[in-house]
Amino acid sequence: MALIVFGSTYLVAGGVLAMVITVAKGGWARAFKSVSSGLLAPLGTIFGLLVVFILAQVWSDIDRAESALDREASALRTMVLLAPSFPAEPEAQIQDLVRQHIDEVVYTEWPAMAKHSATLKVTPPALAQALQLAISLVPTNEGQSAAKREMVTAVENALDARRQRIILSQSRVDRLKWGCLFAQAICIFVIIAMASRIKQSVALKVTDPELIEMFDNVAFDEVIAHSKLDTKTGVILILASTLFKR
Repeated sequence: MALIVFGSTYLVAGGVLAMVITVAKGGWARAFKSVSSGLLAPLGTIFGLLVVFILAQVWSDIDRAESALDREASALRTMVLLAPSFPAEPEAQIQDLVRQHIDEVVYTEWPAMAKHSATLKVTPPALAQALQLAISLVPTNEGQSAAKREMVTAVENALDARRQRIILSQSRVDRLKWGCLFAQAICIFVIIAMASRIKQSVALKVTDPELIEMFDNVAFDEVIAHSKLDTKTGVILILASTLFKR
């Protein structure tokens, strides 16, 4: 994924640069001279703020999702710990229902959440049966009465935590935010291309093509290839042309 993101970024940057060079050749080179690289500072600040706002939403959703998962796991653990208070058949039923709910979460709900297709329209059957079982238990002493109340509360907590994690699984970054972020990035690419040294070369090709032709002849090895200059003199000429270009 990282390679795709970086590759796409380089492709977009290259496309913007090619577009700017093409436009400059069409007669806009002089207009580009009025563009200052000082624009990059405010544009970069705005871009950074947009990234921070998006990340803040994502991190907040992650924290809330982790909290919901912890609550659900804690509630299921409480049910298992309270099950021995009702020995024999009720205990086995509670443990079996908890196991069924965990299997449903792992193999059914979790893949659906990853695809943003999980829904709250269907109540988890295992937890629904566990709630009915907990309510129908008939305590015979104070300890079982307290265990029954805690078990009902634990099942309700598990249902609420499940509702929270499914709601959070449907949360996405708004398309408008992504659009603003991409538009800001394109603006930054355009300003960089317009204010770069490549822009200066394009402007010179329009305003002083003879100078650029002489520079290219020296910088790109044509003088050395088609003359009798020694290597030292050729290197000096290349360095001189480079310094002049700067």
